[in-house]
Amino acid sequence: MVCTREAQTGIAGALGVTPTEAVTPTWLDHRYACVYRYADGEFTLSVEELSDRATTDSYYSGLRQQLGGDELGGVGESAFQAPSGTVVARKDFKVLQVDTSQLPGRFGSPPAARAEIAVRVALLVMGCWEEH
Repeated sequence: MVCTREAQTGIAGALGVTPTEAVTPTWLDHRYACVYRYADGEFTLSVEELSDRATTDSYYSGLRQQLGGDELGGVGESAFQAPSGTVVARKDFKVLQVDTSQLPGRFGSPPAARAEIAVRVALLVMGCWEEH
């Protein structure tokens, strides 16, 4: 999933940089998460695993209301990007968050805007979900 060696390799390829620390996943209250740490910042990936469509709809809508932002087409069943750059995407009964707010304004090699990094990572993760 979002913290596996396969995901780490894909993310490193998409961003042109590798984390400076081991990516260690956590699982708490149906939330799987990990932090990708680099010399000049970090971002967090998390997946909330929910039990049914109504619960997923409610959770996703709550995040949309809390974070704000614009619809983001072509990412999962639906997605949005918050003003902070965070991308939230949903598929089936899972909701992905890519929080890049702790990265510098431009990041990667070649450097890209923090918001673009969030979109790249979300597309990569959602693409892997489509394959499995």
